[in-house]
Amino acid sequence: MLPARAALVVAAAAVGLSACLPAQGSGGGAGPVPSATASVTAAPTSTVPPSTAPTSTAPAGTPGPSTPPTTGATPTAGATPSSSPAPGGGGGTPAAAALSGTGYADHDEWASWRGWPVQISETWNDAKDPATGVTTWGSMNGLYTVKQYFTDAAWPGELSLAQPMFAGDQNVRDCATEDQISTLMNKLVEYWPSKDAFIRLGWEFNGNWYHWSVQPGDAEAFKACWIRWHDVVKSISPDFKLVWNPNAESSNQDVDVTEFWPGAQYVDAAGPDFYAISDNGQLRDPDKRGPHGEPLGIGAWAAWVAEKGVPLAVPEWGVNDQEWGSTDPAFITQMRTVFTTAAASPTGLAYESYFDGSKAYSCKFTLHDKDCGYDYHQAAAQRYKELWTGPYVRS
Repeated sequence: MLPARAALVVAAAAVGLSACLPAQGSGGGAGPVPSATASVTAAPTSTVPPSTAPTSTAPAGTPGPSTPPTTGATPTAGATPSSSPAPGGGGGTPAAAALSGTGYADHDEWASWRGWPVQISETWNDAKDPATGVTTWGSMNGLYTVKQYFTDAAWPGELSLAQPMFAGDQNVRDCATEDQISTLMNKLVEYWPSKDAFIRLGWEFNGNWYHWSVQPGDAEAFKACWIRWHDVVKSISPDFKLVWNPNAESSNQDVDVTEFWPGAQYVDAAGPDFYAISDNGQLRDPDKRGPHGEPLGIGAWAAWVAEKGVPLAVPEWGVNDQEWGSTDPAFITQMRTVFTTAAASPTGLAYESYFDGSKAYSCKFTLHDKDCGYDYHQAAAQRYKELWTGPYVRS
């Protein structure tokens, strides 16, 4: 996946927010090739994230990754969720809330369409200094999207926050300092006083499109950095939940993503961001594994996470109408089957969140968005509506 980048001007700060697009999957164990950006003119083989944001406007109430909100605007809050997450604990009480949410979508419209509330919403905090374009602690500590779209909008659902492990002038061996982590988390408490957010720490770290992307040999440093975060985060609130959230497939085939697992005692939920991929023209086998035996298909990922003894989380997922992707409604069925099975399993489902994207992502992932035309990918949208008829049945 390649991120969409945007500048958010709030007071004197600019924020680069991102959600990601999928990396190309291919059969025979070949490595993923990033093949899209947020721009409709992106080159399929580019490995450099775009520096400009799309010009489309996010729906009201959307904590979107691509379009800056208007200063002082108050987005429409979503519907009241039908359930709340159980406390997390990193090896303690599992975060098996079995929530269903969206990212970059109109929450009220989505809830009305499927007939029940959006329970969890996504936002991103890879914030950039406006003068340098580098992700800094000063810019991240503003938590601008949390304040704008969650605090000020009185969002009644749950929060999923994508958070870098360190700033742009640091690396995985530096990590963040305990003071830097503490300052950020205390700021999050100010804006989210329930202190129970899901934190996607270093999301998609096995891709090659973020400054925190890992390389072969980084596993021990990554795990040490993760544990430092865990200890500080849990000291501020045991109910903040750390989500181990790689991309579904590593950009560098020498990276075995399973080596970056820090241990179930340090993780509250785990699972990949997963966008539909075609292998040789066919929808990817949900049980597919890679050259190291690592999971690649969604079923293989769910099984691997269950073996680790933590709840499954899939914070971003969606169809993908690019050549190497798929809009086959069978993909929607695959995802629903995995989520339903996980929710009823001993380890559980923490949450899943569909990334719709709207015109900011050229409608590549859209199921239900007014700017793309409702039910843009009609068969997939219909399958989603048929299967998402109410909250998950938990174990």
